[in-house]
Amino acid sequence: SEVLTPAPDQEKVDPARRFIDQIKTANDAGIQMLLRAADEDDLLVLLKHAESDAVLLEKFYGNMSERSHKIFAEDLSFKFKDKVTPAQVSAAVERLIIAARTLEENGTLVFGAD
Repeated sequence: SEVLTPAPDQEKVDPARRFIDQIKTANDAGIQMLLRAADEDDLLVLLKHAESDAVLLEKFYGNMSERSHKIFAEDLSFKFKDKVTPAQVSAAVERLIIAARTLEENGTLVFGAD
């Protein structure tokens, strides 16, 4: 499974950063399934944590309907006005990794697609 398999030079990079870097290379159909399978709050925590990462935001928002994008943006500004804590990020990423692994194992989520 590729999700969070660290490359030798990434051993010291935190799990959230590794997940973000990998998820940016995922296929669009896999991202769409992840958006359906994952808990919305976990996705919101990830998006808040990486709000300055334009590539990640485009990857997620580009795979949402206009309505879903609007709902996520509103929820993000309402639920997470302030920064998310490292504990919130860690817990959310752990759950997202589990969801991503399941999708990867069944062939839905493919990394290196871009």
